[in-house]
Amino acid sequence: MKTKREILLEQVPPEFRSVFSYYAYDKGHYYHEFSTTFDFNITDNEGDEIDTKKAANAQDYMIELARDLMKWIYRALEREYEFQNSDENIIETIKANEYIFDEDGDMI
Repeated sequence: MKTKREILLEQVPPEFRSVFSYYAYDKGHYYHEFSTTFDFNITDNEGDEIDTKKAANAQDYMIELARDLMKWIYRALEREYEFQNSDENIIETIKANEYIFDEDGDMI
């Protein structure tokens, strides 16, 4: 089964799959799709930088893909956080580890 990342990268036009690089920078202590800026470098096969409308379109496309991936990761982290902090999971963890508590709620 393909990962979300693999599916997203397959959508990159073939002529840009091996000739672009980008860096994502956060704008503070929050990490989500709109707290990030991107710095792109798109080159041809000889390593010369491309500055064309096609390259600009590829850059816009890659930003959109990166933001989609960030949203997907963020949602997955939220779901995991909710699960880990759910009453059901906490009760299961207590039972599985045979934790015992006194009447004040402190672990014995």
